[in-house]
Amino acid sequence: MDKLRQTLVNAMEIKDVKRSEVAKKVGISSSRVTEFLNDEQELTFDTVLDIVRVLAEDKEIDLMNLYIETISKPKNLKMALEYCSNNRLLDLMHNILNTAENHSNKEIKEYYKMYSLIYKWQIRDYDDKVEFYAELRETSFSNDILQILHLILETNLLYAMKEYKMVKTLSGVAEKKINCLEDCFVKDFLIARVSEMIGYIELKINCNFLKVQESADKIIFSKVGYSYKGFAYYLKGMSEMHLNFDNSLNHFNKAIEMYKRSKSFFSINAVKRNIALLYFVWEKRNNDLNESKLYNEILLGSPNAERIFLEKDENFKSSPLGKCLHGCIEGNVEKLHASLSDCIKQGDNLTSVIPKSKLLDLGESEDKISIITNYMMTA
Repeated sequence: MDKLRQTLVNAMEIKDVKRSEVAKKVGISSSRVTEFLNDEQELTFDTVLDIVRVLAEDKEIDLMNLYIETISKPKNLKMALEYCSNNRLLDLMHNILNTAENHSNKEIKEYYKMYSLIYKWQIRDYDDKVEFYAELRETSFSNDILQILHLILETNLLYAMKEYKMVKTLSGVAEKKINCLEDCFVKDFLIARVSEMIGYIELKINCNFLKVQESADKIIFSKVGYSYKGFAYYLKGMSEMHLNFDNSLNHFNKAIEMYKRSKSFFSINAVKRNIALLYFVWEKRNNDLNESKLYNEILLGSPNAERIFLEKDENFKSSPLGKCLHGCIEGNVEKLHASLSDCIKQGDNLTSVIPKSKLLDLGESEDKISIITNYMMTA
């Protein structure tokens, strides 16, 4: 018996769960569970995923990795590509693409073409976003699901190109197309993809926090992987950052829990940076996070703040947040204006709240801040 099946059998013994109980929860017959555990049958991808989540949810990523390496049916290969992309299992996704490239099944070759573009986007394997967008526009697909994936990838690129109105329009189109699909395994994953983009637009551009919560909940209550659920809790944390400290912190901690399960360590670090920012926004010090060191020194009014800031990389120092923090260190209104201006130019209305708040602390009038904001929005 291979490691996947042995782990599941062991889990049944530990939990004292019968095969008939597993079958009932998953919605298949006991005989099919037995055939799968005896390695006599290749079940559908979504059925195996359900069995793993019933018996060993905490080991999902590792066990699904083992399962994906053994699949051969075209239907399961298609689902595996979406699962890997959704959970950022990019090395495994690359292996499946190698298998799909020369597959005899015509539809698998179409999936290869679409997911090769998605893979290229996820690993940032392109020199210029505009050229990549042109490459994307030259491709087309006959399959409904691939057409929706193509549209969602287009929204991702347009967001990176700061074409926010187009992103919102196309996300809405994608959402309507998804709703027309029959219920299927991939539908949940497509909903998560488009909800991720809609949620981010509503967060950063529109600051419509109710819509952010709605988009996040669609992801959380779907069957998608921990990576997407981590991002959903991140959205919730960001939406509460300026409203409720405790709620925001709880959502961020939940995001870290999800990212740990998906082994998305880069994303964990990003959440920690935002936890540090949360403490700063609420003028609280945090001595547990390295990411809070600069914020703590600024709150203390320490001369060390300037030194720590100058040690940061150039991308951070020149970012809207970096300019804002430098303005806070120096009490420099012009740098805070520059930060506010950059936020508005980039359409980042959420981050703009921070320099606005600090300008008010330095005695700038709300009328003057509004004039600057309105001018930059129309420039």
